[in-house]
Amino acid sequence: MKEKKKKTVYKEDTGETIYNMSFLDGMTPEEEEELDKKKRNRPLVTGGERWAMIKAAIVVYGPVLLCCVLAFGLAALLLYLFLI
Repeated sequence: MKEKKKKTVYKEDTGETIYNMSFLDGMTPEEEEELDKKKRNRPLVTGGERWAMIKAAIVVYGPVLLCCVLAFGLAALLLYLFLI
């Protein structure tokens, strides 16, 4: 006679995890401590100094950005004229 197959019994999911997943809602405690240390060590900048830095960045990177835009426009124009 054939033997009956034993039914596989699955354990009910209890919601337990092998690894602590509590950090998924936010940062891990180590990351929070590191962020606090970075915040404490950064130099204080006034509003005028901040705007001066932004204006200096625009003056430095503006011409480079303008050249890239003009080069792209020139390439698009040449392709348009070539494909007509």
